[in-house]
Amino acid sequence: MSARVPDDWSSRGAGGAVGLSLARAAARDGWSVTVFDPAPGRGASWVAGGMLAPVTEAWPGEEDLLALGLDSVARWPEFAAALSADAGTDAGLHPEGTVVAATGRATAPS
Repeated sequence: MSARVPDDWSSRGAGGAVGLSLARAAARDGWSVTVFDPAPGRGASWVAGGMLAPVTEAWPGEEDLLALGLDSVARWPEFAAALSADAGTDAGLHPEGTVVAATGRATAPS
């Protein structure tokens, strides 16, 4: 007896960068995909939850996390180009850099 493999995929509240990326991957793999999002564009992506700035967010002892972040930054242009091609519109990737503001002595450069 073999297990039935479902041919549809649905997600509730997954309209952010990660949820939509997963939905896109499932659709590209042949799944019938439905995304239910009661407030499109208002998840973590709205507040830069998907922003990749590994160097400015690095802390001593988190070298492995920094390496993962740098690898992610390197992969984004190809991913954004594929999204743009699939959507027929610009994905909006801006790789120009990040502005970092010191908010006190603890965060100011030494």
